[in-house]
Order: sequence, then structure tokens, then C-alpha cells
Amino acid sequence: MASVFNPTASSTIAAPPEKVFALLVDRSTWPRWNTFIPRADVVPELSAPSSTTTPDDGKVRLGQTLKFTVQARIFGSLRNVPGGSLELVNMLSTPDDAGAERGVWRVGWSQSPKMMPDWLMRTQRVNEVVADADGSGCTYRTYMTFDGPMAYVVKWLTGWMIQDGLIMWAECLKEEAEKDV
Repeated sequence: MASVFNPTASSTIAAPPEKVFALLVDRSTWPRWNTFIPRADVVPELSAPSSTTTPDDGKVRLGQTLKFTVQARIFGSLRNVPGGSLELVNMLSTPDDAGAERGVWRVGWSQSPKMMPDWLMRTQRVNEVVADADGSGCTYRTYMTFDGPMAYVVKWLTGWMIQDGLIMWAECLKEEAEKDV
């Protein structure tokens, strides 16, 4: 069955895929380049125990629940979206992982059920970095799926903001990754 809403964005980046993925999984760099989600804080009480046993080094880890500060372009200006979002990191892989796809790095998260019950709305965000044949550059792709009754409301009210946010994320990631290359 098709999802209710599927915003996407992509960018061809003239930087090594390892550098691009390192920016994606290092939350401490997000304030510098990520205008859509400039901040993501770990919520220890909602995270899996294995993801909170070490001090927060700013890296995205499987099982973490992250509180995202969300910004959207409204009437030409970036504004904070009240409440942000709670996201559960449920996907993290590199080409070195057993059984992983060659030349593909992935990190993803779903909306935490603490934010909204799954029967009402489910989301999944995937960020992929795919190496060029020679490994000197890459393609960044991101996509989201929205399912459940509330997804229709989200699509109608804020779908354009989410799509714009993914495009901002891709453009800003490209700009940051291509610095000093």
C-alpha cells in the first residue's frame, strides 16, 4: 500500500561520501550547516539503554531518541516550528557493515510513538549517501514516508514546509561538504 505523503530531495555532491556521511551523523555540526534541523538533542529517558551508556559525543546512534529543533521558511524567513519533533534512530549502516550495500551509507529515524501514537501517524526518514563509481563524489538522497489518518492532515497543512525542509537540508549539506575539497 502506498504512503499518504512522500517528500524527497537529492543532491550531487563533489566530496567524498565518507565526509558527507560524517556530517550527517555528527549532530554537533548541524548548527553550522543544517538550517532545517539545526539542533538534535538526545532524550535519554526515551532512548535505548545501549545508546545512552556513553557520554553524548554528538554522534547519531541506533536506538537514540532525538528531540529535533525544526525550522521552516515561512513568508521568506526561517522560523522555529513550535514543539519540534521526537525521532527514534532506527537505521544506521555503512558499506563496512556485514551484509551492507557496497558504496551506500544510511541513517534514518521514525517519529517516536511518544510524540503521536503509531495508529494515528507513522513516519520514516531515510538519508542515503551513494558513492560515485570512482569514490571521489557522491549522491545524497533523502526521503520520508507518512502513513496513518493524521498523515492526510500533515500533508495538507505542512506538506510544502516538509518538502522545502528536505530541499534545504540537501542544499546545505552539499555546501558544507564541498568546503575545502
